[in-house]
Amino acid sequence: MFQGKDMCLIMNMKLGQIYNRWMGTLTQSTKTSKCVVFSTLNDQMLISRKIHWDKYVKRMLDLPKSKSLLDILGICIDDTHLYLVHEYVVCETLETRIEARRDGGSYYVTSLWQSEVKSHLMNLLEGMEIIHSYGLLHPGLTAGKILVTNRGICKLYDFCLPQDATSKLMILKSQGKHFVRQLPPESLLRNEYLQESDVWSFATVVWNLVSKESVEAIEDNEMISMEESIASLSEKWPAEFCHLRNPNLFRCWMFNSSLRPSMNSLRKSFMEILSFKTTSSLSETLSDSQSDLYLPMKGPSNSKVIETDF
Repeated sequence: MFQGKDMCLIMNMKLGQIYNRWMGTLTQSTKTSKCVVFSTLNDQMLISRKIHWDKYVKRMLDLPKSKSLLDILGICIDDTHLYLVHEYVVCETLETRIEARRDGGSYYVTSLWQSEVKSHLMNLLEGMEIIHSYGLLHPGLTAGKILVTNRGICKLYDFCLPQDATSKLMILKSQGKHFVRQLPPESLLRNEYLQESDVWSFATVVWNLVSKESVEAIEDNEMISMEESIASLSEKWPAEFCHLRNPNLFRCWMFNSSLRPSMNSLRKSFMEILSFKTTSSLSETLSDSQSDLYLPMKGPSNSKVIETDF
């Protein structure tokens, strides 16, 4: 825990409808300063008590270290606010990176981008599984709400407790079509948000990753038209990403939320698919090179802080 005297708020990053965020410095025990991000509830939410901030902060402190999540460094308390302190990272959003690859033409389908997509996919699956295992939800999960560091690592942030999901959902729905088009039916029709709703949104992010068209191609808000649009995505799966095609992914868009896979089963199914592809490729290499006494192994390819409306 850090004291108010240890922190210095330098630049306001976001005055949102739920959270306020600042970039600043934190003076550590060694008297050195570290650049960090401070988050707290805005005054209106603090007074209304619509968000269970204290319980959320406690849950965040319980999260394990993971490269897929922004590191939580601790809490800081001044006279009026409880701040959650997390790492400051130089990054862009996944949405920005996808658009850059898409605008790059043929580069979009090169083996480098395919390797990057696979890395992002497994990164996000790990992060989402951790979030769910600790009883958190991620309303508003989109490519624009995922950070990508300059080392190509995806990082998730801005989750919430289940009891706060509806409040966050209502704010999302007030922000217009960009978010509404990516929400599952139970959120659009009944203002419900569950773990299964995260699964729907996650599948939408995966579609953004592999497809040359964005999710906004699903424009109809009528449920029948929307269902037909979702069903057609299976037929549109890009050939260059056939090795990532997963029947379990299309179950994520089932209108009956109870029929969607869990994040855990979705991650396992992708791991099985990727393991099978790797094993298959290695077997082919071995059979083609039985006379070789030595087979060189290839190493893995190496492939601004952004805030949105909360």
